Amino acid sequence: MYFWDSPKIESVDTTNAVYLGETLTHHVSIQMIITAALASACSTGALSFLLSPYVNSIYLHTEEDENAATRITPNTIISIETLDILARQRTTTLKLRELSPVPQSSLLTWKVNKKVLAKELNLIEQGKGEKRIHQHRFWLDQRNGVGDREAMSNILRVINEQGRKRIFL
Repeated sequence: MYFWDSPKIESVDTTNAVYLGETLTHHVSIQMIITAALASACSTGALSFLLSPYVNSIYLHTEEDENAATRITPNTIISIETLDILARQRTTTLKLRELSPVPQSSLLTWKVNKKVLAKELNLIEQGKGEKRIHQHRFWLDQRNGVGDREAMSNILRVINEQGRKRIFL
């Protein structure tokens, strides 16, 4: 007697027994699609997390003066432009003293001071201010910069000096 002649097989309708292989194929293909979607989402998320701090542009807020690059202080205001996951511009405007250098990191150059972030969050929750810090981590590629190199080196100098002062305090 063959297995398909047994009473158990005969009592099952054809939609469940005959097409069992197709159901398994369908199940495996759905699992592969879900796995591919999760892998794609995870890799996109990781790339976004790692590359979102990349600085596209830095704008120095000074009066129209030829010597503005030499007079950069911790109170100098800059706007740092980065991109989000959908390649939309995110501009963060802050004072140089609100940034601190990140030592020993190949993926970060600066971060916003935690006290500044907490203060801004408190003001937003109270309804007394709008969000001005859209990104709190920044990665500046110092090898291929274009623009006013003197101003950029002064910005880097001021931020690094601020970082050293915080370490000693």
